[in-house]
Amino acid sequence: MKQFVFVLGAGASVDLKLPMGAELTGHIKDALNYDSDGFNVTGGDLILRRALVSSEQAHPDWYSASRLISSAMPLAPSIDNFVDVHKDDKDVAFCAKAAITRCILKAERNSTIYVDNRNTYNTVDFQKNIGAWHTLFFRILTTNCTLHDLAGRLKNIGIISFNYDRCFEHFLFHAIKTYYRITNGQAAEILDSLDIYHPYGQVGDLTHLSATQTVDFGEELDPSRIVKVSQQIRTFTETVDDDSETIKQIRDLASQCRNLVFLGFAFHPLNVKLLFPTVPSGYPAYDRRIIATAFGSSDSDLNIIKNDLRARYSCPVENADFRSNLKCDKLFMEYSRTLAM
Repeated sequence: MKQFVFVLGAGASVDLKLPMGAELTGHIKDALNYDSDGFNVTGGDLILRRALVSSEQAHPDWYSASRLISSAMPLAPSIDNFVDVHKDDKDVAFCAKAAITRCILKAERNSTIYVDNRNTYNTVDFQKNIGAWHTLFFRILTTNCTLHDLAGRLKNIGIISFNYDRCFEHFLFHAIKTYYRITNGQAAEILDSLDIYHPYGQVGDLTHLSATQTVDFGEELDPSRIVKVSQQIRTFTETVDDDSETIKQIRDLASQCRNLVFLGFAFHPLNVKLLFPTVPSGYPAYDRRIIATAFGSSDSDLNIIKNDLRARYSCPVENADFRSNLKCDKLFMEYSRTLAM
């Protein structure tokens, strides 16, 4: 049983200047905002357009699908919700995923933790990210922890990221390498002790943490690779295979930990059910605790979320802290002793 499992939503990457909500749908709208005079297609994102055109044989209606997505984005709660409404349209799903891949990688590149890998000595500018919750997490993680002990401490933690980006593992890799003055290979080996899951995939495996089919953080992909990487992600409304080994591992991780911490998570019912498909019978386990950011949530919504999740996780009401007044960084400040490892 893990001591801590952290569940990351889109709000968990905001500290690093990644977009969420309306800002992300705005980027997707602009990327797919193509026009045509009957002969030439203009507008939108050129690299993404080349990726869509290259797959025209498999997705002949990419232009209409792109126009549909772009025009509807101001009305959509998220790109995932829009794809769900058009779940029977393969061209919409294809264009949406390609646009997500392109926009997420651009967002990584424009984030405060982007590293130019052309120089192997480059690393994250940690001073620029001193106020991010990632820095606060790292301080808690490494307090009174030697390099020899770090892998063991990481084994007591789990990460479930509902994001397509790789911000958490990218930051942690560079932080470990810098703090302990070790090589890329040593940092990667230590990070291998940490269980990290992306239920809906990600925009490729990071180069330092995988041996094959890797994508650098914020890498500028050519059109053919955009298409290939986009096939690794799926929207949250696509069918979850309850029998898949990954989903079973995610559910075991979430249900069997002592402290469940939600960061920037919107508590969409489908995502909650992915973690906890049923409500267990019997009495709650009094050694369990939930700590969650719920910034901006109304009291009425928060009561529904809290009661549902507390029941699914089997946690007593007095051990469930949902803080609508705290963002991720402030949560780590307020609960620094509770989150001590």
